[in-house]
Amino acid sequence: MTLSVRSPVVLLVLVAGLLTACTGSPEGEPTVDGGVHATTGAETTGPGQDASTTDAGEAAPTTDPTDAGASTGPDAGTPDSTDGDGARPEMPGEVSAQLQSDGSILVDGGQASFLMPSQNVACLVRTDNVVCQIDGKEYDARSADIDPAAFAGCTPAAADAMTVGGGVDPRWSCLPYDLRADTDVTGGGAWTGPGLGATATLDGATVAVLPYGTTLRLGNISCTSDRQGVACTDLTTGHGFQLASQRYAIH
Repeated sequence: MTLSVRSPVVLLVLVAGLLTACTGSPEGEPTVDGGVHATTGAETTGPGQDASTTDAGEAAPTTDPTDAGASTGPDAGTPDSTDGDGARPEMPGEVSAQLQSDGSILVDGGQASFLMPSQNVACLVRTDNVVCQIDGKEYDARSADIDPAAFAGCTPAAADAMTVGGGVDPRWSCLPYDLRADTDVTGGGAWTGPGLGATATLDGATVAVLPYGTTLRLGNISCTSDRQGVACTDLTTGHGFQLASQRYAIH
């Protein structure tokens, strides 16, 4: 049997080719955006609106004195989540609102969001539950009032959101995003319109505001804006909360 001997040069070329085929650079892992929204630099009034000074020295947006009509929001988009306190709100579907004879606002739709005139509290109202997030508070929540399912880092000092509804008593939790961003009139704040609530400017966006002395109702949930804070109630149980920068209460 005849053996053929390859030259060293040929062998070196073959080895180099094999090494090149086995050593490519791996594809980079995509960077995932956590979807956390943080908004700052809020203005106190919306475009074209006059500011009225409240008892607390806050500049509150004023309502349009014209007759109320229906306000229609955008079609439903791709939801970021389904439900739950820690999940980001879905994009609302079509929503409309009507001014009632008692001055309250009745919303028809899946959800509605609003800011308090101080812009320190934002609320997301659904048909059977509500969550309100406070940007700054001068107290710690009671440990017994914190949702047992809240993550470990949700301490009494860190707790920033109260919720009620869906058969659950009022409780504190921690939200991983800034709820104020979802009050944009192109999203959760689409219920606003002539004679329906007010608007303000937040980081260049027009957001919905529930003026002091006004109640918004959606499904089984009712929320009232007051200089003493926002008060939200589950109408099926009568349970609810009041949330403000200096105090909170549960009933």
